[in-house]
Amino acid sequence: MSSGGLGATDKGNVDSIGGLSSEFYLRIARKYLPTATTRKYRFEPKTASAVFSDLLAEAAVTPLLNEPLSIVRKTGPAIREIETSTGLVIRAGMYLDATYEGDLLAAAGVS
Repeated sequence: MSSGGLGATDKGNVDSIGGLSSEFYLRIARKYLPTATTRKYRFEPKTASAVFSDLLAEAAVTPLLNEPLSIVRKTGPAIREIETSTGLVIRAGMYLDATYEGDLLAAAGVS
């Protein structure tokens, strides 16, 4: 959502923001001011996208973009594999639903 147009975040208690979220906001701030040491909460979606790309590259993760989910195959409650509309079949030990509206979880029958 941050890279899709939500350029401001309700921060509430700033002290409760930690881990990867804290790192994300610090990197956002540094995109605007390279020496920033505080988190900035208003940003452009393209800035969030750049930060996400940096984090993925550092973790050696290659996102599969423009591969809409088509089929979820399960064994019992566990997802065994997914297939995209282009025919790409993905088998993994763990799946992360990073879709905008929870498409993977919905297709897997999660309430």
